[in-house]
Amino acid sequence: MSHPIPDIPDAPTENTALVLPPCPAVLAGLFEAIQRDHDLREVASLIAADPAICGAVLRTANSAAEGIHTSFRDPLQAVTKLGVRRVLGIACAIAAPGAFPLPPQVAERFWRLSRTMAEAARQVAKRIPGPAEEDAYLYGLFRDCGVPLLMLHYPDYEQTVQDALAENLPSTKLEYFRYGTHHAMVGGLITRHWKMPDDLVLAIRHQHDATLFGDNTGSVAPSIRTLAAMGFFASSAARHALGELEDPEWVWCGRQAAAYLGYQSKEAVEMVWDIAESVREVLGRQSLPD
Repeated sequence: MSHPIPDIPDAPTENTALVLPPCPAVLAGLFEAIQRDHDLREVASLIAADPAICGAVLRTANSAAEGIHTSFRDPLQAVTKLGVRRVLGIACAIAAPGAFPLPPQVAERFWRLSRTMAEAARQVAKRIPGPAEEDAYLYGLFRDCGVPLLMLHYPDYEQTVQDALAENLPSTKLEYFRYGTHHAMVGGLITRHWKMPDDLVLAIRHQHDATLFGDNTGSVAPSIRTLAAMGFFASSAARHALGELEDPEWVWCGRQAAAYLGYQSKEAVEMVWDIAESVREVLGRQSLPD
């Protein structure tokens, strides 16, 4: 590339005209209920109104209850069994794709990877002190949610990602150079617009910041840095689990993320493979929503 790529500022340029998608009604209701003193009956009522989500919640609850001779047919029983945050993750995995009207094959590929990354993030959270498993799941699911919006607005977006790979550049730099924004920035805007938890929003927004895991990031809370670091493990493991090429961001930032979490490079690679195997086992036992 003949043009120099500038550093990325903290906000999109003024000429960036992206229309943020509205939060699906069922998710808006769930996020609102969780942020206040919710009643399990209210949560059960919200999911009961959506047959796809209700069916997935019941299937997950019954799968979790295998071996104890219990069958859940009532949404309230399922919510009580799984917990509200687990139910929220299931609902998000089903409802979120509808907010981004991508071509079917593109949507399937993107959300398949996102759902796998979400499960990988849950597996990372089982191994690393910090965020709760269900919070990690949500982070993994929405970590790249800025990508489909950029695909919708910029027909050459996928080519931009390929060009960045060819130039050995982080895609966020070339995205900003061409569009005045990038997928992490847009993902932060979407999740804030949807009123998701602040730590999740900020971890998505800052996930590719080059200095995030350095010594001079006192303004970024440790919980946000930990969530972002876990995301690199989850992204790499998800791609291994699906038999896809390595995440290029792991090559650029994986070592720093691993060091921040206290892992040497070899330990980090071994952990990624271990997580990928766990994810394959989980996906083999359950049917994730399409």
